[in-house]
Amino acid sequence: MWLINSSIGRKVVMSVTGIALILFLTFHCAMNLVALFSEEGYNMICEFLGANWYAVVATLGLAALAVIHIVYAFILTAQNRKARGDNRYEVATQVNPGIVEWSRYLSAD
Repeated sequence: MWLINSSIGRKVVMSVTGIALILFLTFHCAMNLVALFSEEGYNMICEFLGANWYAVVATLGLAALAVIHIVYAFILTAQNRKARGDNRYEVATQVNPGIVEWSRYLSAD
């Protein structure tokens, strides 16, 4: 399966799990923002989430997404280090980096 075997697939998995984690943080912040404006509203949200079985399933799913995200981050980091070796930030140099050939840009053809 390309989501597991290819580098692009792994990056897709990382992005999807990352988006899910960001959505969770957005929801969590919005829920806590309700607490600033309405005590009753916050209690309703907490009661709703605590009384439903799918909130527990969603919590377990979120934990699984976080673990998958971390594992894939380690895999991609190891793969990148293996591909680049010790020179991870080395830039290819030109033959004469200080010489610019302006004549080909200034010629009036």
